[in-house]
Amino acid sequence: MADLAAYTTRINATNFALANDDGSGGDYAHADVVLVRGIAGRQDTTCLYLALQYGVFAAKLSAHRG
Repeated sequence: MADLAAYTTRINATNFALANDDGSGGDYAHADVVLVRGIAGRQDTTCLYLALQYGVFAAKLSAHRG
């Protein structure tokens, strides 16, 4: 944890990714990237990876919410 600011950004991005999974949070205006559900269904892992590794605020939007 040499860089506290980067660590804090990654934690905030992770919380954002978890809160904005499949439209549950719906805070797409603050997202750096919004992933739309595809055939492979790997957006959960991708959002968390981007958040933890790079501090990217990623949200997931599923075409079939319901």
